[in-house]
Amino acid sequence: MGKHLLKIAMLLGLIFSAAGLRAEMTGNVNLLLVSKVLDEDAWTPVDTQSGAGIQVDLKEKAWPVSMVLGYQSTSESDFDPFYGVSVDGKTTELDLGAKYIWDKFPHVRPYVGGGLSHITGEISVLGISETDSANGFWISGGVYWTLAEHLNLGLMVKVSKADITMGGVKGNAGGTTSGLMVGYHF
Repeated sequence: MGKHLLKIAMLLGLIFSAAGLRAEMTGNVNLLLVSKVLDEDAWTPVDTQSGAGIQVDLKEKAWPVSMVLGYQSTSESDFDPFYGVSVDGKTTELDLGAKYIWDKFPHVRPYVGGGLSHITGEISVLGISETDSANGFWISGGVYWTLAEHLNLGLMVKVSKADITMGGVKGNAGGTTSGLMVGYHF
């Protein structure tokens, strides 16, 4: 996870450097608290996970859509009564894409977005872990409420898909994510 956070910090630095050079740039930096539902057949008993993420969008005022960069990590630990063991599951998603934000309303801004995703899944049983990654896609929708010109509060729903194989079982490491967001609008 440390490698992912370093890459995201570097990309955010580049984005904000570019934004600082152009006064006509606008965007949002939002922290996410999320719940993710995965494919039950491939992920039981850790098919419902919770976690956090960050999503940044940047747009020149003349552009029709914003560029989006996002990262989220979810995890869950549970006991599998069938096998009598504890199971740990984790997914991470690195998203790149575009977002259309309706900004005609003064404080309420609905949006839709989508793009490419790199998703990693990990399952650990009895201290033995297996990990796989794949490229896939994501689509999302939600709404920001911008208060006091800069404070974002919002809701989001995202569907992602990337097929991975762990323990000889092929399954989707994406899923349906819903969450709350708080952030900064500039």
